[in-house]
Amino acid sequence: MKVLFPDVTVEVTDPATGKAVTLTVAEYRFLDGLKAQALGEPLIRDLALLAGRAATAGGEDATDGEGESTAGVDLAALEAVVGRHGELWLDLVALASGRDAAWLAALSDKDAREVTGAMWGANLHFFIRRVVAGAVTGDLAAGPWGSLGSWMHLSARATDGVTPRSAGD
Repeated sequence: MKVLFPDVTVEVTDPATGKAVTLTVAEYRFLDGLKAQALGEPLIRDLALLAGRAATAGGEDATDGEGESTAGVDLAALEAVVGRHGELWLDLVALASGRDAAWLAALSDKDAREVTGAMWGANLHFFIRRVVAGAVTGDLAAGPWGSLGSWMHLSARATDGVTPRSAGD
């Protein structure tokens, strides 16, 4: 079931009461995803720019502890992008967690990092799909997008056989 709904649960301290609270950050379902896409457009655009810079920078291929490639991923730059959109990020996390953005803003730094990790865990593919979709459809074709597929570990061949479908197909 985790594959279908990769929700992530974390324990944080309620900033008002000091008591432990179990918080579930859900993968965006369809309607919430539509809302998040519209709301998150400035953040998604800046993540796409970051991905483009990473793709053109190249670099050594490294892996994290689970065998996933981390080449080109600058975590400090990622945090900076999210930080520039702090209130927007809180609104997106609030949408995924059912908590008020003001409540989330009052969390300790440690708890906020846990929640941010949960948000990426539950919704990473939401963000990746939007960054890649812009590149594949040509919306972001200018600039560094020629190598975005390699940053995202996608083969250019994956889109070679794709043909546009007519409305009747």
